[in-house]
Amino acid sequence: MVYEEVKEDISPFLKLYRLSKAKGMGVQQVVDILAIANNDLPSIEKQFNKLRNDLHILQFRKRTSAGNLYQLKNQIVSITTKLLNSFRMSCKRERRGIGNLYNEKMMIANLVTQFKNNNEEYLKIKQTSEEKVKSVLTNGKLLLKFATLSVIESLRNNPELCNFVLYDMSNNTTSYPSNYPSLISFGRQRQQSVNKQLSNL
Repeated sequence: MVYEEVKEDISPFLKLYRLSKAKGMGVQQVVDILAIANNDLPSIEKQFNKLRNDLHILQFRKRTSAGNLYQLKNQIVSITTKLLNSFRMSCKRERRGIGNLYNEKMMIANLVTQFKNNNEEYLKIKQTSEEKVKSVLTNGKLLLKFATLSVIESLRNNPELCNFVLYDMSNNTTSYPSNYPSLISFGRQRQQSVNKQLSNL
């Protein structure tokens, strides 16, 4: 009866039978699949086409991104190489500059040493300065004068030092000569005189 109904169109049925048998599918599974295909096949085909288009777009974007990434890598390598070469050249220039400065320093040091050892005017000035310093250091009167001026300058800047010295002398229990009170009085008078002279400076 089936053959009489389909006649020459029986080939698709045989193909479906062989395929379902090869996949190990039962009759009910084949029926369910046909029911699903009958109801959702247009939607499935539409979704399949959409997914296929999306896949093509993603593959195109992937190829484009790969090309952009390759170009970016090349640009990074090129820029990095240029910067590295620039830094190397700068380092070489700096090293040459430092070497030149060191050589100039050594030349100047040699010139100064030769000048000190061979220049008569410099040696004469040096000898005169040394003699002047020695004469000042061996001149007792001149040193005493400097010391006195230094004490006066200290008293001028700190007048309370006079009071401190006199107070210390008046409270010291050490035995002094019989004329000690007169010395204290003289010291106070000198203090007043020094203070007056200092105020007039």
